[in-house]
Amino acid sequence: MNVRLEKGPPYSLGEIAPGKSQHVFAQTRVESSILLDFDDATGVHHTDRIAGYVENDYCGEVAAKVLQNLKVNSRDESFILFNWKSWLGLL
Repeated sequence: MNVRLEKGPPYSLGEIAPGKSQHVFAQTRVESSILLDFDDATGVHHTDRIAGYVENDYCGEVAAKVLQNLKVNSRDESFILFNWKSWLGLL
């Protein structure tokens, strides 16, 4: 499973067991979107947009959950210049 920037590098999350979670800090260099890529148990590749628009040096928080039916639910906290919640999450 990867989180990747539409215009940037992927961030590997590895395999995530059911009920478990993984965190990654993705750093943008240009305006982009954030995508979630994963392969299902049958080898079919899935890509879902989990954040529609992010800018260079802005910060925010996106949470995504892959459901049993392989649909992705995501929550995108607006990416703004000063989002203290996301910066404190790095500590």
